[in-house]
Amino acid sequence: MIILTVNAKNRPQTIKKAINHLIVGGIVAAKADTSYALLVLPRFLENHRILNKIKNARHNKQYSLFVAKKDDIISKIPEQHHSLADKLLPGQVTIVYDKKRPGLRLIDSETITSLIAALKSPLTATSANPSDLLPARNAQEVEAYFNHLPILTLDEGEVPAQKSSTVIDLTGPKPKVLRRGAVSLSSLVK
Repeated sequence: MIILTVNAKNRPQTIKKAINHLIVGGIVAAKADTSYALLVLPRFLENHRILNKIKNARHNKQYSLFVAKKDDIISKIPEQHHSLADKLLPGQVTIVYDKKRPGLRLIDSETITSLIAALKSPLTATSANPSDLLPARNAQEVEAYFNHLPILTLDEGEVPAQKSSTVIDLTGPKPKVLRRGAVSLSSLVK
């Protein structure tokens, strides 16, 4: 495992190293809005198997896709949900727009957004933890979980303690919460 501290001075070089790591099929851990996340390029299908193994997850587990902009999500959901999605994004929500496809997230992270923009690709993402343990809130916790793996960790400090993302299904006529989390849908839907 390699840990690189990200700061204003070295951000461009660190982002470039992370991009190169992802391009060759590597896994990057980075600070997201609810915890540190494990990130891979979706085109490397082997990475899904690796994520399943290191997270002790079932074979067909769907991971989220982190996307670059609101329209990447809004363009996929029914028009009646556009206003709600506009209020929620970016934020601590995962939007389900098709039950057979990964949920989509637009998080408020300069680093992850920079990676997505430079790669011109969404990133497959999941919280940085084995399934039965709490998500990593800092680079040291990522290292404690995965120090035996060649993960490039971008250290941007601690994520404040909070709940997981709220998973919201927008495939039907009314929004449906599939997993309660950091955002309360009832405060937005009136």
